[in-house]
Amino acid sequence: MQFAAPTTVLITLALAGCVPSIVVGDNPQDTPESTTGGSTDATPTSSASSGESEPGVCGDGVVDAGESCDDGNDESNDGCDGACQRSGRVVWSIELAGIDAVTDLDVDPAGRILVNGWGGDTAHLLAFAPDGTELWRRTIADPGELAIDAGGRIFIAGIAGMLQAFSPEKKSLWSLDIDGGFAGLALGPDAVYSAAHSGEETVQVTVRRHDPATGEIAWESSTPSGQSALCDDLAVIGEQAVSVGRLGPELEDGVALVAAFDPDGAHPWAEQFPGAATQWTGAAPVGESELVIAGNSPDDKFVLRRLGPGNELIWTSHLTDAPGSWPMRVAVGPGEQIAVVGGDLAGDNESVVRLHDAAGVLLWSSVLEKPEDVQDDRAVAAAFSSDALFVAGNFFSGVDEDNINQAWLRRFALD
Repeated sequence: MQFAAPTTVLITLALAGCVPSIVVGDNPQDTPESTTGGSTDATPTSSASSGESEPGVCGDGVVDAGESCDDGNDESNDGCDGACQRSGRVVWSIELAGIDAVTDLDVDPAGRILVNGWGGDTAHLLAFAPDGTELWRRTIADPGELAIDAGGRIFIAGIAGMLQAFSPEKKSLWSLDIDGGFAGLALGPDAVYSAAHSGEETVQVTVRRHDPATGEIAWESSTPSGQSALCDDLAVIGEQAVSVGRLGPELEDGVALVAAFDPDGAHPWAEQFPGAATQWTGAAPVGESELVIAGNSPDDKFVLRRLGPGNELIWTSHLTDAPGSWPMRVAVGPGEQIAVVGGDLAGDNESVVRLHDAAGVLLWSSVLEKPEDVQDDRAVAAAFSSDALFVAGNFFSGVDEDNINQAWLRRFALD
């Protein structure tokens, strides 16, 4: 695919001419072309008196037709859910003491899980051991997007507009203020990239490349000023920083947008995905040159895509039986497994965690049941270690003065 010249920034991608979509169900046995869940190789139970097949019962410990698992119980997140479909296995789950809302998490080279967020009027950075034990916490100026480099340095792009760097020992290294809040943060080879919104009559996405040692801006570039653009996440593939979000004269009615920024920051290009999604909300690199993006389709269904080095479409995975599941973040882990986390807005406002393989096939899906007095529960961040998936989120019970706000952290097994 040829990229647009600097004077012709927007290119409409003709999706019909790309690789055929993969449509998958809630079942690890589904082939990429299948549209319904359920295993087809299970043997139905038989009646002792007649010898005729009888319908199986979920929870009887026998994998029957239409079931992908049956562990003999109705626990939802022990690897097999109450409908006998594959779910994630929660190893442990903790509430973060004194933290009302977590904004992001990452795993450092030592295997520690770092999260940042708000506790009352104070922002915090916390570190946890792989078993969920809190190791330390410190106050910070501004919580937001979080990323950790190979040397263990911690970078936070705050929602109020402060970019901060810390040593692995939580010592402050430097900070940088910009106008407005950050919308994305990503690490590249020897660089830190940030995305922010700017403009008044129309909103532009401004991407900046920073020196990781000092925070100094090496270059910055913005989307054109004639049309509003919105960034929901930022990723780096090769030498390009890629912003995903939405484009449109009115953002509520816009089309999904993927915009890339070249190494010198001078020549952004963009691809629209009309009819494929209303907004991309998460992005993560796969290897050095590919990208996975997640969002919602116009008919309010979950959609996940993998793009190649030239921004070409490799596959699309959309769950026909999962309407209203709004993805918030994407993470890529061992074996190119892809985790997508968010909330089920059309259901009971519960957190949703999904794990896909490298080809987009759904391995398992977990809906995390919220407490009875909680109004909304939303998974907002995910990160992999070598043998686990960590997911963080928030729940609240209302908007009055007695409301409950609580952040949580869970570890999922990858077996």
